[in-house]
Amino acid sequence: MTELENTNAPRILVVDDSRLMRKSAVKMLGKNFDVIVADDGEEGWDKLQSDKKIQVVFTDLNMPNLDGYGLVKRIRSSDDLGIQNIPIVVVTGVEDEVAAKEKVFDIGATDFIGKPFNSTEIKARANAHANYQRDKQQLLEQVEKDELTGLLNKKGFSAQLDKDISYASRHLEQLSIIVVEMNDFKPLFVRIGKNGADSVLKYVTKIIQKGIRKEDSVGRLGVSKFSLSLPASTPEGASQLARRIETSIAAFKATLKGEPITISASTGVCCVEKGYKPTVEEVTSTSKAALENNNHEAVILRATSTAPDFANFISVDRVIAQLEQGRHEDVTAQLDSVVIRIKPLLALLSTEQKQLLMKDLNAG
Repeated sequence: MTELENTNAPRILVVDDSRLMRKSAVKMLGKNFDVIVADDGEEGWDKLQSDKKIQVVFTDLNMPNLDGYGLVKRIRSSDDLGIQNIPIVVVTGVEDEVAAKEKVFDIGATDFIGKPFNSTEIKARANAHANYQRDKQQLLEQVEKDELTGLLNKKGFSAQLDKDISYASRHLEQLSIIVVEMNDFKPLFVRIGKNGADSVLKYVTKIIQKGIRKEDSVGRLGVSKFSLSLPASTPEGASQLARRIETSIAAFKATLKGEPITISASTGVCCVEKGYKPTVEEVTSTSKAALENNNHEAVILRATSTAPDFANFISVDRVIAQLEQGRHEDVTAQLDSVVIRIKPLLALLSTEQKQLLMKDLNAG
């Protein structure tokens, strides 16, 4: 805790590698706020994760281990909405204050104070932002719309999926679910900042919405994860839509300071068999497993089946992708399983095709 304990007051985290600045902040704010301190960004991040009562973060920029820029980026890219939306006040004495202010606001800082500061100034900023409650995110979760994209949020999508499952079961129709997740989104966020990342997510939202029907539903389940519920959709149709979404996302063209920005996504497809009524949790876990394998083939949930076992499943698409990435050792380790996987295809080859294949293999 702090030198001046004030546990009933709003809690503020002050991150600064200067012991003098930390003591000054406690002295200025301690009468009205519960102030806790951290020596650098890493310690500040740990405290922020473990203490849900923190309502505002004050951080310096130049610090060891993790500087203020890195801390702001890590907060804004957090999967925890309570952390992601917390007010961040940057307090620094860098030489080029204008450039620093522009940069921190671009990556998501809420406010900026230049050093040296006075007690009136820092108290005013603390009072302005200390009404934030991470518990407010529970209220946001009660609302069924995602604020950034306008899609259903996790709670809203789960409720809609439950309705779709019941309807499909009652009317003996199929139901398909597609999960879409952006690849390497956190490094992209760090590179382009919060505003740029938000623009990318809105772009992806438009792509997904463009390919669906009126009866379909879309939700944003995480920072960069989306899910689609497609009533009366066949496994083949859902798989084709998933591929189109991946292709459209990969077609994104933009530059940052002359450098190209590329994005991509992975998808997973799950289809509920006619007449079967699984739980939302079963559909969600199966869709997640399909996403992790990203083999573009729908996983079918049947009344007599248990959740699919992917432990020994080999995706030929994934193996080819590993080969293209130069991961030859990983591919070699899976060759026996790959051969078994493609045997049914080899059996369909004509005599001429087999001879051609053997010729190519001998030439290699």
